[in-house]
Amino acid sequence: MPRRYRVIIPLIMVVGAVAGMLWLDGRGARTGLESSSRSPAIEARKALPPSAVLAIDVSRASSSPGSQGHAARPPSLKVEFDTARNLKSLYDALSGPNAPGTAEANLVRYEILLTCAARTDKQEASSVRRTWSAERRKSIADSIAPGDPLRQRRLDAFDRMAGRCDGLESVTTTGAALDALLDAAAKGGDPVARVLGMQRELLPDGRTVGTGRISESQVRELQDVVASRDPIAIYAAGTLLSNTFVNEVVRVNGEELDGAMAFEAWRLVACDYGMECGPESRTVDALCATNGWCGARNIADLTYFYDATPNNAQLVDRYRQVFRQVVESGDWTPVQTTFGPSPYRHGYYERPWFPH
Repeated sequence: MPRRYRVIIPLIMVVGAVAGMLWLDGRGARTGLESSSRSPAIEARKALPPSAVLAIDVSRASSSPGSQGHAARPPSLKVEFDTARNLKSLYDALSGPNAPGTAEANLVRYEILLTCAARTDKQEASSVRRTWSAERRKSIADSIAPGDPLRQRRLDAFDRMAGRCDGLESVTTTGAALDALLDAAAKGGDPVARVLGMQRELLPDGRTVGTGRISESQVRELQDVVASRDPIAIYAAGTLLSNTFVNEVVRVNGEELDGAMAFEAWRLVACDYGMECGPESRTVDALCATNGWCGARNIADLTYFYDATPNNAQLVDRYRQVFRQVVESGDWTPVQTTFGPSPYRHGYYERPWFPH
């Protein structure tokens, strides 16, 4: 073989090898770019079979909804009521000679009295007082086996809920006094009071099945309340918007609304905007005490692990994304409300918007 070929052939082989390496590198880079453009969560979701739910570890807390939020929790009397372990000092501040007369102050006084005060115009205690009574505690304690590892945690959670009213045992009120405070708060423009006043009209006995009606103006008012971005008002309005009424049909992106899952989604949206939803949440304590759901570290745990099936948990997540976008944009197009006779007869899906 001539000498020049002995030089050229190895050179061609080297160039070819380098070109091949560059081609493979480019392909790898393109593949990497394509892979990186996909959400890891989406890729993981596609890879998981339904049986993967068996591997969920409840000892690892879900990311707290508030960590994804749009704003820090604003300081307010409502937030103080929401997070207080004991309400006496707050009640004293709102009942003394220098008490503020704002709409929010009237609402929080209403909430404290509803939670803790004895009613002089009726014989039985309020449902809130019955829920956290000594009799109820004994009933729960008797239902838990002595060796149950959750026994003490459940009773401690119960005591924290009942302790909110310590020192207010002698405070009394009447239905008329409660209505007057709520009306004053609503007239003063407090968004939560506006919703509670509407709930009083729409659900006079709390759970009127199959006969309730809602007007277009009431739906618009609830949407206005959501636009306030007040986290507790979002929760209150979302609860009513999750109900079904005989004269309306609600669809989300064309599919009939599931009221129970809508309620869960609205609650998570309220968490996103600053409502207390972490381990200090009263809802977390309340459901540990009464249901034994003590593995939850936050509202997201309660929702996705305890309150919803895997299928419904995905529906909650879809609703949550839609509702958050509604709050952000003010555009309710994805949530279509049609008025007229409803073909559905599910009755109300009503749940207390606060565990008190």
